[in-house]
Amino acid sequence: MNGSVVGDDNVVLSEEFAAGLVNQKRYDEAEIAYRKLINKNKLDLGLVKKLARVCLFKGDVQNAAQCYQKIIESNSSDGAAWSGLGVCLQIQGDCKDAIVCYEKAQSFGYNQQHQMYSNWAKALGLIGDFEASESMLIKAYKMGAGPQILSIVADMKKQSVEDKWLLSELLGVLEQEKLNQNDKASVLFALAKYYSDIGAHKDAFNCCDQANKIRYSNLHSNIAIIKYSVETQIKHIDKTFIERVGSSSEKSTLPIFVLGCMRSGTTLVEQMLSRHAQVYGAGELCFMDDILLGARVTHNGQSISYPDNLPFIKYEHLQTLSDAYLSQMQRFDIGSATRIVDKLPGNFMHLGLISLMFPNSAILHCKRHPLDTCLSIYFQDFTHAKSYQCSLHELAEFYKLYTKLMEHWQELLPICIHEIYYEELLSRPEEVSRNVLGYCKLDFQDITLVNNGSDRAIYTASNWQVKQQLYHHSINKWKHYSAFTDVMKPLLKDEIEQYHEKLKALGLDS
Repeated sequence: MNGSVVGDDNVVLSEEFAAGLVNQKRYDEAEIAYRKLINKNKLDLGLVKKLARVCLFKGDVQNAAQCYQKIIESNSSDGAAWSGLGVCLQIQGDCKDAIVCYEKAQSFGYNQQHQMYSNWAKALGLIGDFEASESMLIKAYKMGAGPQILSIVADMKKQSVEDKWLLSELLGVLEQEKLNQNDKASVLFALAKYYSDIGAHKDAFNCCDQANKIRYSNLHSNIAIIKYSVETQIKHIDKTFIERVGSSSEKSTLPIFVLGCMRSGTTLVEQMLSRHAQVYGAGELCFMDDILLGARVTHNGQSISYPDNLPFIKYEHLQTLSDAYLSQMQRFDIGSATRIVDKLPGNFMHLGLISLMFPNSAILHCKRHPLDTCLSIYFQDFTHAKSYQCSLHELAEFYKLYTKLMEHWQELLPICIHEIYYEELLSRPEEVSRNVLGYCKLDFQDITLVNNGSDRAIYTASNWQVKQQLYHHSINKWKHYSAFTDVMKPLLKDEIEQYHEKLKALGLDS
């Protein structure tokens, strides 16, 4: 079938042919094939269901949802279709309605699919119903879901010595002879979380370290790429660049960029802002990454990609880029809100262009103690881990590069960057929130971080923490692991000293 095209008259269109396209991940062609088959067999709801799956593979959630709705209109008791519609709604951020769909699916007998219960549990967790979510995860695990479910259970709440069943299950899984390395790493991360929660810090670090070594062994180091990107930004975006390119004529105040090193409080800040009537929290958006990495500039007949194209960026490119970003933002139904929070931490890498594309935007830079930041990253089981996240040495290198670039932006850029210190955010939430709202030119409202029972979904590794009352045990957590951070301390000596001086100035150093 290789090389076959759906429109080729010599190709016999069949379900087997369409399935083959799916297996080859040729989803655009598979969609066309299934639509043609459906036109010939309009009553075959099985084909519609397969089309919905293809749309999901493509990331076309809207059309996938329409397919499932069409099935339900014809057969309202199709549990699989209700489950599929639930997945679509959950991806779109509508966790409440997704849960209703999963309940419908169960009521129609679709109750032997552990994947549905896993999705259901995640939806419950995203709106803060952690007790129900934990029960659902355990149900999925008992039905045959993989051991990675236990990792989600461990992350769902602060564990205690009373949660012996979880410890027993995790240790039991580790003893399985056929356990693959990926699952082993997930179980070790879950054990690290459990031991950390109960204060067994040595055991916690040992498990975390083993897990990261497994992850790192399957990755190519990307620290050199990050270093090149940082150096390229600093080299090319300077005073001369700003004078030559200028700022975009874009007057929009829509974006609020919350950025910094990951695990530095960006989710807390977004959650705080999203409680304001004029603010819509959109989560971690990859729009800026996708737009800039996809933008190519032609110079001397060559098409040059970002960031190597920075020397050839012109004023007119800024408007094209800002238009593309705002176009992506239109997909959100923000109601009466006038601002949208984009809280992708890694946007700090692009802040030079962002500040010129949106000179009227708000830039919130979240900062946290260097060792607390690095250890929080090291203890996190990322879905798509990067090498620097799995190595203490590379983590220290990454943090130095991040600090170096942010210092460059602070000194150079014409836009005001508002800094938020994690320790101050937790210690003085009302004062910090007032300052943030003033900077963003928003009327004061009570948006402090005390949990108000909001059912707003949080789609990051911090979703459990931000649904709790304010907690302070994550401040200076590195002191519990001081004996294990010797590889980082010399590399981050200057950054640690500077941070301590800042905390002293804020009256927060301990």
